Amino acid sequence: MPADRLRSLLRAEDFLLGTIALVGLPVFDRLMAGGGGAGAGSDSPTPITGVIGLVAILGVLACLLTRGPDEPPPFGDGQLTLQGWARFPLAAGVGIVGIETLPGIGLDGDPFVGLTFLIVFVSVMIPGRLPTVPVIARRALVTPMAIVATGAFDRIMGSGLGDLVGGFVRGEAPPELAGFLPLIIGAAAVMYAMLVVAPRAIADPGAGGLAWVVRFVFLLAALATGNVLFGVVG
Repeated sequence: MPADRLRSLLRAEDFLLGTIALVGLPVFDRLMAGGGGAGAGSDSPTPITGVIGLVAILGVLACLLTRGPDEPPPFGDGQLTLQGWARFPLAAGVGIVGIETLPGIGLDGDPFVGLTFLIVFVSVMIPGRLPTVPVIARRALVTPMAIVATGAFDRIMGSGLGDLVGGFVRGEAPPELAGFLPLIIGAAAVMYAMLVVAPRAIADPGAGGLAWVVRFVFLLAALATGNVLFGVVG
């Protein structure tokens, strides 16, 4: 794919997420492991995780309660548009993020699940009454959720993908790891649809399937490269 065509499919958010995946997450993991931080070696959400999760959820809910200039209604010509469809996997994704992160600040994630589904229903039923907000502001509102998703991808497949790529580079990739790769990528793709495609499609309609595939592959490449590079350095 020509470089100009590739750049046209990517947005500033993709380069931000790629940078976080390439450098930010590996550095953070090394600092936490080396410093014996509260999150090192623990699956329990930390207060920092809880705050980030809360900011991400509130940003998505605020976006749902607005609309962009000249944005078509979720039901276009009696059929559900991509922006309408995206609200439902988004609601499930927000629920997962709430349950997984908010206990870090002492909040129960379950009420946020019900609140999200309620706001989704309202936003679909009265789109013309929602306040109009510039697209760039709506994109900013959902970016924290995409950052949370990047961290989730790293936990699911970052090191595994890095080990696989590094193994191929060194000629040491175990066959069983390669066999699990499609399942790992499939799990990440589902989360990508819920936590990245859904909110960003609502905030900034117009991207097609090719754009989302390219953005997903771009993020996976950044995760794999970051894990390989920092694995070699470590």
